Amino acid sequence: MNITGLILLAALSVITFFGFGRRIIHRLEIKEWMFFAFVLLSTLGILLPDIPLSGSLSLSVGGFVIPLTFLIAVIYVSFSKKDFATIVLCIVLCASVAIALNMAIRPVAAGFYLLNAMLSGVVVGVVAFGVGKKRSYIVVGALAGILIGDVVNTLLAYFSRGQTAVFGGNGVFDAVILSLVVGVALRELVEAVGQKRSNKKVNLRNLSMESAEDILIKKVAEEPHEIFKHFE
Repeated sequence: MNITGLILLAALSVITFFGFGRRIIHRLEIKEWMFFAFVLLSTLGILLPDIPLSGSLSLSVGGFVIPLTFLIAVIYVSFSKKDFATIVLCIVLCASVAIALNMAIRPVAAGFYLLNAMLSGVVVGVVAFGVGKKRSYIVVGALAGILIGDVVNTLLAYFSRGQTAVFGGNGVFDAVILSLVVGVALRELVEAVGQKRSNKKVNLRNLSMESAEDILIKKVAEEPHEIFKHFE
């Protein structure tokens, strides 16, 4: 059970429902109903049995099918040809990181699956934040990166090591949700800090102008002849 991902998703749903997260949803250039549909379908999908494909290879509904559908929807509503190279670069880097982490850790127990999922989610989220210019591109890069990494590692486990493999299984859902949270949260944090610094500079500039005006007014009041002498 992908407990970590479900907890994060439930928290995001509550925050968005009460209005605190709606600004972020709008900045992702998606509709609120799309987000809540993703939440509902992901929750239901996690509870559904895996779809058998071939032999010991299967497909997770909540861990792969629903995130892939959401990825396609985000690309459809936010795709821009001028940023195509940025999106591709973000996806390639995120996928490379996910593949490398999965191959390095090689989880063999439930605890290691969770560790791998959390580590992949955090690192991929940071990479998506660093490369993606917009929040929607961060979402695309993180989602595509985790899913592509999962496809590669699942096929390696199935064909090379002869293991039972599940596309979207073993913590992939947790990694997907965590990468989205980390990437978008970092973007919000950086912009908030930047906005605060910008407001501080504006306030200091206004304060300096007000101080200069106060000094001028005081000087006019105290020594009016000195001021108007320059105009004679």
